[in-house]
Amino acid sequence: MVSSKYSYTLLYEWAETLVAADYQEAGSIGFNRLAAYIFGGNIRREKMAMTTPVLREADAEEIAMTAPVLQQTDGRHWRMSFVMPAGNSLETLPIPLDADVTLKQLSAKKVAVLKYSGSLSEGVIARNSQKLLDRLNQRSLKPISCPRSAAYDPPWTIPILRRNEIHVDIE
Repeated sequence: MVSSKYSYTLLYEWAETLVAADYQEAGSIGFNRLAAYIFGGNIRREKMAMTTPVLREADAEEIAMTAPVLQQTDGRHWRMSFVMPAGNSLETLPIPLDADVTLKQLSAKKVAVLKYSGSLSEGVIARNSQKLLDRLNQRSLKPISCPRSAAYDPPWTIPILRRNEIHVDIE
């Protein structure tokens, strides 16, 4: 089942990493890098809870174009992010030991969301991203970011029971 809604995100912090690899390999590398950080790979050797969602998006490069598409990707650079546990700030989170893990803060913004269940393959994400972009177009809403995948369940969850979303920032 596919449904869409529009929501507002709250202010939160996340740890992210950029991986130069294909989708599947980047998922493994990125996840392991971020898991190492939250399981003690930080300056305080502090363990943190694993929270959801886990976000993944193709790293896009801005290009000068007159068409509506303002970003593109070569499919070999992926950004993965873990949302940090509530109650943290950039000042209170421990510094990562891995220089490829960075801490960031997300400001409040308007986000269109499409919920779906099933796998997190690159093809499924691309199809659901296009569905959301089509719905935005039908409603005359302007996307201001590339779509990103949000996963809420571990990979061993039966696909039909997985909770996934596509997020796109909108004006």
